[in-house]
Amino acid sequence: MQTQNQPLRAGESYCSYDRSGRCAHVAGKWISKTREGRVMGPFRDRCSAELASAHLVEYLRLAPPRLNRALRSHLSMA
Repeated sequence: MQTQNQPLRAGESYCSYDRSGRCAHVAGKWISKTREGRVMGPFRDRCSAELASAHLVEYLRLAPPRLNRALRSHLSMA
């Protein structure tokens, strides 16, 4: 079920997971994973990790198409 804080993304028919669940506490630091599987961090606290994730999503949403494609391509690289 879609929540007010989590708008649908392109290709989603409903929001089936909690996106904030991508943050984890590892070795005393907080990390966040992109949906492409890239690890971001470490961060000093969960709030910072979640904020970084939110900023990345917003940046990708606002980026011009050419930059958006380049960033998504980089995030998808193993």
